[in-house]
Amino acid sequence: MTSSKRRGTGRGVCWWKFPPDITFNIFSRLPLQTLRRCRRMLKEWRIIISDPHLINTHLIRSSQVEYPDILILTKNKFYFVNRVSSIEESVKGFSLPKDLKSSIIINTCNGLLCSHRDNKTHVWNPFTREVMHIPPSRDTPKVLGFGFDPILNQYKVVAFFISSNNVEVEVFTIGSSSWKKVTEVPFVPDPSYTSVLLNGSLHWSAWCMRSKRMGIGCFAIGDEEFRFVPLPSAAVSVHPLDLSVLGGSLALAEHVYPNRVVVWLLKQQEGKMTWSKQFVLWLPAFMSIESLHLLYLLKNGEIILEYNHQKLVSFDPQRRQIRDIKTYPRSFETCAFLHVGSLVSPIIGTA
Repeated sequence: MTSSKRRGTGRGVCWWKFPPDITFNIFSRLPLQTLRRCRRMLKEWRIIISDPHLINTHLIRSSQVEYPDILILTKNKFYFVNRVSSIEESVKGFSLPKDLKSSIIINTCNGLLCSHRDNKTHVWNPFTREVMHIPPSRDTPKVLGFGFDPILNQYKVVAFFISSNNVEVEVFTIGSSSWKKVTEVPFVPDPSYTSVLLNGSLHWSAWCMRSKRMGIGCFAIGDEEFRFVPLPSAAVSVHPLDLSVLGGSLALAEHVYPNRVVVWLLKQQEGKMTWSKQFVLWLPAFMSIESLHLLYLLKNGEIILEYNHQKLVSFDPQRRQIRDIKTYPRSFETCAFLHVGSLVSPIIGTA
């Protein structure tokens, strides 16, 4: 029997002939690499996959996975570590676009990365390879941030210009043509650490100019307003302050020498934000607390950390056990981020 007759028997399913709503549902669940191949196969598929609604639906589903990808960047390459729950994971490496080599990564958001080098700022998607070149700011910023406001559906780059007696901020909205100055900045962010994006706001370890103390400086992407959150009153050490997001809450890792890391979570209780001590990491003698960065909290209670810019490890707070997940090429410029892959375009800033 010929292949054409076989197709007519009904024993096989030509799923590319499904109704649009079923095809949409299938595409919204496929891995990014598969979607990239599908875009090149049929015009009808390319139209569906390029639909902003499909891109947003796929992003939402990708954000809900239990085990996110880890994006590791070095001077000339970027690597993906998939399903960090497994020790036997492969690291997939890709060359950075020419304009982005040796850049500093500012942040990652909805599959987009913001990078900076020589007063040149770019927003790019490592899967689609689309790059948005941001117009230069008036000067080289000391601190940068990149985030998304889900209500306004806007991506913004935030630039801090810090001098000995003054702090100024400018904001660039993706899709606009120029930077806008923002006034009344109450804090100075620590340039040693990248920002953390949570619930439409960027967070930094920061120095409050009014109270003369360290804490958390926040910038709301939507209304472009600042606020300052004091540190936990029981915190012993104020430097370094490592911020991350664990279990949907802002997490502060307080490094207490010689081998203890106290993890605090900022949660809303009775209408106000309060700190609660979540757990304490007692580290083996061979591990330096200054070389740790918290990345992710798994459902089983284990914490994924980056150690020494060289490897991913898992820490079990209950058993106080550490196991290696993956070692990757070491570089002094190496940094690791949680990354949700997407088809979001930096050119139009549409999710």
